[in-house]
Amino acid sequence: MTIKIPIEITEEKRCVVNTLIASPFIPKGLPIQFTIDTGSPTTMISEYEAKNTLSIDISKLKRNPKSIGGFGEGTTGAYTLPNICLCLVKEDGGLFQQTFDQILIIEKSKRLDKKKGGKIRKYMIPNVIGVDFFLLSGLKMFIDFKNKIAYFEK
Repeated sequence: MTIKIPIEITEEKRCVVNTLIASPFIPKGLPIQFTIDTGSPTTMISEYEAKNTLSIDISKLKRNPKSIGGFGEGTTGAYTLPNICLCLVKEDGGLFQQTFDQILIIEKSKRLDKKKGGKIRKYMIPNVIGVDFFLLSGLKMFIDFKNKIAYFEK
């Protein structure tokens, strides 16, 4: 049996998927949109989204000991959000569930802005589904940008 999960291609040519996310730190399962980034090894949620959409009190989370790099030549800190379940809506209306031992909540990226006299600037980071999602789920991704068709399949 084939599982097919639609992916939206935005006007900016980004592939995004809407999910429901659940965790002991999230009061109830809530909808959240992720950008699919096959260059990211890790699935991540932005600090802004964690605080404002998901109502997560990050002061209760464990701080990740390593800085995370690769965001526009900058680095940032992160918190560990344990016991996560992402639910994606399949083409037939059912749910595909993928659990994670943990994902990261990423702070705003900080980088030196050479155009602004060397000042440090902070940049928002989107929610990202990374390579770990594909390795755990066994899903494959099909993208046809010309015809605006994209989906996960198993």
